Amino acid sequence: MTETIVDTDILSFYFKGDPQVTERFLSYLNEFDQINISILTYYEILSGLKFKKAEKQILEFEEFINNNTIIHISEESTRISSDIYG
Repeated sequence: MTETIVDTDILSFYFKGDPQVTERFLSYLNEFDQINISILTYYEILSGLKFKKAEKQILEFEEFINNNTIIHISEESTRISSDIYG
């Protein structure tokens, strides 16, 4: 398995309890210590929860974030990522 960054859709499925995604998360965590998300995913999830005024979910999300890694991106890192993807 390769270390990866989890995107917003997958993280949303995880928080909704999707069994397939949850199983993959557990499998991933057996090999790596933390889940990685980008700062954009952090923004998208948090802003969506705040829009819905989902206070309990916001607290759960923040707890999740405290135990995992937010990858801060820059113009340079985005350029490198797009080169790899291309």
